[in-house]
Amino acid sequence: MNKHSVVEVGVLTAVVLAVLTGGAVLAKSELTLTDTDGDGVISAEEITAVRQAHKASVFAEFDVDGNGGFSRTERRAMQDARYESAVEKYDADGELSRDERRTAKDARRANTERMLDVNGDGVLSDEEAAGMNQLKEQRGDRKHGKNHSAKHGQKAGRKGGDRAQQSEL
Repeated sequence: MNKHSVVEVGVLTAVVLAVLTGGAVLAKSELTLTDTDGDGVISAEEITAVRQAHKASVFAEFDVDGNGGFSRTERRAMQDARYESAVEKYDADGELSRDERRTAKDARRANTERMLDVNGDGVLSDEEAAGMNQLKEQRGDRKHGKNHSAKHGQKAGRKGGDRAQQSEL
């Protein structure tokens, strides 16, 4: 058996195990946000630290060839595990309907808001939401691409801004 075949067999074994176990990391570890510095809010830095730790544990589980990235097969195994976890939690008939996916998304959002409500009063204040809002703002350009901002009247980097100005001429 050559080196390439051994890697393929290893990846395939990991995929089968991940699907059979439902992706242990994904299934059992919803992110838990906590106010680690005790200042009464969960900052963007605290959220980022939790996300990075979760990402590292997902990589440890699904990057079976250890190359620091996901192959198509590894990515598919991760997606399948995530889907199976959602089916297990929110499904009634073996297939996630649009309503069940929406319910799952709403449940994740409500859980996040509950964790961000550090004082537990049932109301998410502006101060408590600030860390998450800061991350959403930072992620905005990356999520929609540089041209997204340019389309909405903002300069998106040097090239995007130059193009936006040129099109106005």
